[in-house]
Amino acid sequence: DQDVSVEALILKLNKSIPHRGPSAKAKPRKKGLDVANEVESINRKLINVSLDLEDGTGDRWHSSYAANDPAHVRHLLPQHSAAIVSALASDVPEYNLAAIKQLRRFMCLDEIPDKTERVMALNIFPVFHRYLLDSTTAVQYETCWILTNIAAGRSEHTAIVVENNFVAPLIRLLGSPNDQVRVQAAWALGNVAGDCAAFTQKLLDDGIVTPLLEIPNMTTYNYRKDCQALHVICWVIANICRWDNKDWEQILVEAGLLFAISNILRFHPNHSAQVITDVLHCLSNITAGTTAQKEAVSMAGLFGPVRDLLGEGEYRIRREACHVFRNAVDRDATPEHFRDVVGPQGEIFGPLTALLRDAHDDPDTQLKAVETLNVIFSRGNEPLIHALYRFAAGRPAA
Repeated sequence: DQDVSVEALILKLNKSIPHRGPSAKAKPRKKGLDVANEVESINRKLINVSLDLEDGTGDRWHSSYAANDPAHVRHLLPQHSAAIVSALASDVPEYNLAAIKQLRRFMCLDEIPDKTERVMALNIFPVFHRYLLDSTTAVQYETCWILTNIAAGRSEHTAIVVENNFVAPLIRLLGSPNDQVRVQAAWALGNVAGDCAAFTQKLLDDGIVTPLLEIPNMTTYNYRKDCQALHVICWVIANICRWDNKDWEQILVEAGLLFAISNILRFHPNHSAQVITDVLHCLSNITAGTTAQKEAVSMAGLFGPVRDLLGEGEYRIRREACHVFRNAVDRDATPEHFRDVVGPQGEIFGPLTALLRDAHDDPDTQLKAVETLNVIFSRGNEPLIHALYRFAAGRPAA
């Protein structure tokens, strides 16, 4: 396993790879982010600040040269370690920014498998803490990005972020007045949540949910940026919902998560297809959980809007809606929310069988649709079977 750059991380997320961590949880899936939009939002040109610091050995490090020379960045550590440390500890903000940017570029290189270990060898985590708590937004952004890449690595790398007490300051930055800082901090925390249940519980204990759900209300009045922020948040929540946690009632009800999801789904024409897809993915992770989670979704009245989305819109939206229902009708579903899923008149059958026909090139979605129907029939509910029979009998033969 190697650490991944932000670009490589996005590409990996867009492949249907499972969550990192145990695979025992029912139907966990990790949803990707839009590559073009996300790369555009986090890639910027580095400013050419001339940094001319000399360490005790005569090593001079020039950011104007390094910013335009990828080969120089590859050899940044350990060759220029002393100069980097000096620049990071400097009282000159321009030196801080130039050095942290080069360090971030180093952390984005795929060809250096031990880059996290090289950064750790600098013993600069106290400086990172200072930057997160009290620095310019540009420096905070770069620091969050570095922590994002560290947390995206192996489990022992994710543990570095947790064990060095970065969770609390990252959660604090979810309320930053700068939209890029907010989203990058959320991304780092999402990587922590995707690693294991213990780390997710740490996020919950430190109060991630409320400030995370506040981010969509902190609009930038830029449609593209707001959409990007919303589906990064949905990805984070999906990773949180990946695990069984003791605080589900607080997360789903008291913190307003299901209320936020309900608002998005009920006003779905106002949101991009990507956002709706991410929200449904998040909901599918919730319905994959405990009976209490399924009941909370039912009580929030969400199955009706998801049924509507199952029968309309883009194929990717319908596919995600199918995953929500497949998880929702597992064997531990109560009769009440089971009826809520199917609808009083069997309303789920029309869009579900239509999706089954349309998914001829998508075996995974076909399987989920068939499994959902099979579970419905296995519950032995004769009126529901009659509802499907009436639907099928009223349609022309294929």
